[in-house]
Amino acid sequence: MHWPKFWKPRHWERRMDAEMRFHLETQIAEYVHQGMTPAEAELRARREFGPLELAKDECRDEAGFQWLEHLSRDLRLALRALRKSPGFAAAAILTLALGVGANTAIFSAVYSVLLKPLPYSHPEQLYTVEIGIPLLPQLGQLTGRIQDYRKWRQTATRFSGVAAMTSAEWNLAGDGEPERVGGALVTTEFFSLLGLPPAYGRGFLREEEQPGKDRVVVISDALWRRRFAADPAVVGKTITLDGENHTIVGIAPPSITIPAGNLAYISFPPHIEVWKPQALTNADLQNENWDQVLVLRLKPGIKPEMGRQQLEAILNADAARHQAPPGMKFVPKLLPLRELFAGKVRFRLMLLLGASVLLLLMACTNTASLFLARIASRSTELATRMALGAGRGRVLVQMLAESFLLAVAGCGLGLLLAAAGVR
Repeated sequence: MHWPKFWKPRHWERRMDAEMRFHLETQIAEYVHQGMTPAEAELRARREFGPLELAKDECRDEAGFQWLEHLSRDLRLALRALRKSPGFAAAAILTLALGVGANTAIFSAVYSVLLKPLPYSHPEQLYTVEIGIPLLPQLGQLTGRIQDYRKWRQTATRFSGVAAMTSAEWNLAGDGEPERVGGALVTTEFFSLLGLPPAYGRGFLREEEQPGKDRVVVISDALWRRRFAADPAVVGKTITLDGENHTIVGIAPPSITIPAGNLAYISFPPHIEVWKPQALTNADLQNENWDQVLVLRLKPGIKPEMGRQQLEAILNADAARHQAPPGMKFVPKLLPLRELFAGKVRFRLMLLLGASVLLLLMACTNTASLFLARIASRSTELATRMALGAGRGRVLVQMLAESFLLAVAGCGLGLLLAAAGVR
C-alpha cells in the first residue's frame, strides 16, 4: 500500500477501498477455484478478512495522519461557530489587531533606531564627540570646531581617521523644477571613514577640500530616483546649487543614515539630499565656531576611554597655547555614532514601547475575558456534547481551534495596521 498523500484524503480513501476489495475478491476466487460455491467462498473469505470498515479504521490509524483530518474538521466547526457569533468574532479580532499592530509598529521603530546594526564597516569603532567646559556649564555640551578636526587629523594617533560635517541647505536647479534641498558640508574623508563607498561613482578627493575645487557633490539615493529616474549616467552631469554649477561625482547608497538629527547646537535637515566637500578659507580657519560634528574611528584594540583621554590632552594643550582663562578645561565625551540620531529620542521610544506592551497586555486580557464570557454562554451546548460522549480533550481542542482562527485573523489585520504605522 502506498503512503497516503495528506492533501488528497478522498483519493487515498478510494484507493484503500479498492485495494481491500481486490484482496477480498481474490480470496473468494481462490476458494471457488478450490471447489466451493460462490456463496460459501464469499462467506468464508469475509469471516477470515473481517469487517471492511474495521480494517479501514486500522489502516487509517496506521497511516498516522488521522490527526490532520481531525484538525481540518475542528477548524471547519470553529469557523461555523464564529460565523454564528459575528459580534464576538469582530470584537476579538479588532482587539488583537490593535495590540499586535501597535506593538509591531513601535518595535519596528525601536529596532530601526536603537537596535539595527549600522550599515558601516566595523560600526563599533565609530564615535562622535561632545565637549563640555566645566567652568561654563551654561554652555552645555558643544560639538567641535574645524580647528579640532585639523589638529586631531594630524595628532590623534589612537584614531585611524577623523571627519567633520556641518549642516547646509541649497536651492537646487537643473533637470526638473527648482527645489530646496537639505544637505551637509563634509570633509573629504567622510565616505571612506564610514567604510561605505557610494553606490555609483566615487567619494571626495583630498584636493577637493580646496576653495575653487569643491564644486562636486554626492547626491542621495532618494534624490537620484526622484529627480533623475535612477539613471546611473547622471554621474558626471552638472546641477546648480544656489546659482553655482556642481558636478555629480557619486550616488550615496540608500542605507546611509548620517548625518541626521540634532547634536548640541547643530540641527541637520530631516532628509539629507546632497553632500558637498568643505572648502576652508583663511576666514573659516580664523573663526572658532562650534559648528562641526566630528566623527572618529578608533583603531582596533583601542578602548574608547583611551581615545577620549588623548583628545582631552590635545584640547587642553591647545587651550594653554591660546592663553585660555585660568581653570578653563575641556572635557570631551565619546559617544557611539548611533547616538548622533538615536540619543535624543531613545527615552521617548522606550516610553512608547512600554506603553505598547501595556496595550498588548490589555488586549490579551480583554480577549480572554471575551472568551470566558462566550464559554459561559455556551455551557448548555458543551454539556450536551460531553453527554453525547465527547471527552474534555475534544471540547478543549474545539475551543483552541476557535482561538487559533481568531489569533490568525487578528494578527493578520494587526500586521496590516503595523505596516501603515511604520510608514
